[in-house]
Amino acid sequence: SALFARLGFIECATPAEAAETLKMLIGTSRPLGRRAAIVVNSPAYAKISTDAARKAKLEVKELEPSITSYLKPFLTDNLTATNPLVLEIKQDAQAIGLSDVYRPFLSDKHDLAIFVGSIPKDKSAADQLLQFLELFADEALAQNLPCAFINTSSYLIPSSIEQSLLKRNVAILNGLEHGMRAVVKSVEFVEQMILMAQMPTGAIQLPEPSNLLPTIQLDEFDSKLVLRQIGVQIPNSILVEGTISLDLNEMVYPVVLKAVSSKMSRKTDVGALKLDLLTETQVRQAIFEMNAQVEALQLRGYLVEEMVIDGIAELYVGISNIPEIGLVLTLASGGILVELLQDVQTLILPASSAEIEATLRKLRLFPVLEGYRGHSAADVDLVVESISLMASHAASQQHRLVGLEVNPLIVRPGDRSPVAVDAVIRLGAPLQ
Repeated sequence: SALFARLGFIECATPAEAAETLKMLIGTSRPLGRRAAIVVNSPAYAKISTDAARKAKLEVKELEPSITSYLKPFLTDNLTATNPLVLEIKQDAQAIGLSDVYRPFLSDKHDLAIFVGSIPKDKSAADQLLQFLELFADEALAQNLPCAFINTSSYLIPSSIEQSLLKRNVAILNGLEHGMRAVVKSVEFVEQMILMAQMPTGAIQLPEPSNLLPTIQLDEFDSKLVLRQIGVQIPNSILVEGTISLDLNEMVYPVVLKAVSSKMSRKTDVGALKLDLLTETQVRQAIFEMNAQVEALQLRGYLVEEMVIDGIAELYVGISNIPEIGLVLTLASGGILVELLQDVQTLILPASSAEIEATLRKLRLFPVLEGYRGHSAADVDLVVESISLMASHAASQQHRLVGLEVNPLIVRPGDRSPVAVDAVIRLGAPLQ
């Protein structure tokens, strides 16, 4: 998937989705955003259309109050002016001033127009719906909005309706979910073309692959020293080696205790991690208890570090050197649930900051970074900067880097930089 994206392809999950995406790309102009203005011809479609659109990652925003007030007199008494806009097709479109309804509705900061409905089998009813569709398409065309009709019924659209809509630059899509995904795929195609246009000459070429034989895994302490040297923030910490001689006077509690070993990858699985320690006495007791659990791991010592207590989200950042492809960046919802959540996006390096941000925005976790439901928001630029520093370091060390993992990178609110609280770096030598 990352390879396709690097070369400018969009990827579809099923043949049906691919067919509808092609129809969307060919049948109408290219959308420049995800804000959808949706009209439905039945109240039953309003909720399911919104759900399908948002599931496909379209934006269905509320109308401005002034437009809601303007549209109210045109609607029947039991309907309100919302997005999706519900129109009951019970009378002549010209008689109710339908053009005067569509014009302000579509002008409310939308990027594309979608009409969701089913074609009635009755010819007179179908002709009446066509009148509604034609006026909708004409107004979308007048406002330079890409336009799609999503047919929710299983039977074919009459050729007369099909020809009329095609002449008006309307993409005719079948199936609500496939149709909404096709719209989004066309948006993704445009987004990818814009990113590729911003790349420097030659950047689309894949890097030379490096086939490495893994030889060394740096422990957490040394891995974090590398991160600090390249500008990524790490917690304030102390490495306790040999006999236990603690001096924690400069530490801010609570602190975390970790066993340090290059032979270990998952600390929680082997009891090598203790959180929320509040005193030096608790730290000493935790070292005593942990020592018996991890004595077989060839410990270098113990890492005592200040806990990051103001995090709003946890990210996984991984960079792997893949034979025959090169460096691949993986971003995911992080922490101990990284495999369970499977919220993952990949990107082939080298990549610009814009590409990294676009990949980050594809995560289901991303709304949390923007301040989900009134919570504090992060500075996304700082998150992208930290990831870019790791990517640049990986590129400079491609001749010997097998992999770099940070889990989690704790994202903090406001202008506070994210912190890499756990890391591992694997190095290798070229295969002969």
